[in-house]
Amino acid sequence: MTVLTTPALISLCFAVSAAVTVAAHARRHQPLVYVFKPLSTALLLLLVASGPSCLSSPYSLAILAGLGFSLLGDVFLMLPSNRFSSGLFSFLVAHACYVYAFTTDSPFASPRAPWVVSFAIGCAFLPVLWPGVPARLRPPVAVYMVLLLVMTSQAGSRAIHLGTSPAALASLGAALFLLSDALLPWNRFRRPVPAAQPRVHCDCVRTDVAGRVGGNGRPQPERHPCPAFT
Repeated sequence: MTVLTTPALISLCFAVSAAVTVAAHARRHQPLVYVFKPLSTALLLLLVASGPSCLSSPYSLAILAGLGFSLLGDVFLMLPSNRFSSGLFSFLVAHACYVYAFTTDSPFASPRAPWVVSFAIGCAFLPVLWPGVPARLRPPVAVYMVLLLVMTSQAGSRAIHLGTSPAALASLGAALFLLSDALLPWNRFRRPVPAAQPRVHCDCVRTDVAGRVGGNGRPQPERHPCPAFT
């Protein structure tokens, strides 16, 4: 008889909750979205924290803080009232936490190739988006986009520096986050994209999972102290 461990059980609940969230978005069933979207992020945060030694690692603590602010951002953005600015600020702080996590074991902005690629994409995207952004939201949107590009770039530099599969997965997760976060303002300020919300949530789910699987990117001993990062 197979017995599920606590991380495995949380992972199963997370997968079910995320699937329900995507289906609810696709069918425009808002009550389910209100329940299962924050629940998915909360379960992911719980999964990361389920290891006995996770709270002793600067990387793990930064990821936990980022997920906490991501949960807050999810709640703000799904509310019927206009809380876009609050949600944007929450995700901005979350990305700052992720940037810190990606610098705990790697030098900042070295190598620079991922930075060139990321900022080239940002410079091509932002002028197209800019005309549709309300004047009062332009400063926070600009700051958010820069921090998002820094996070993606540093994740890529870290993957090259460490040269491990976990770090590469975390970098892939950051790239998916860039893709999903580009789709969100495009859908809001430029042109509605069919099924944009499910796509955004799918990308964010895959991002967080990739980042979680990526762990700290360094070779691990046979016994992992933090199951959520293995």
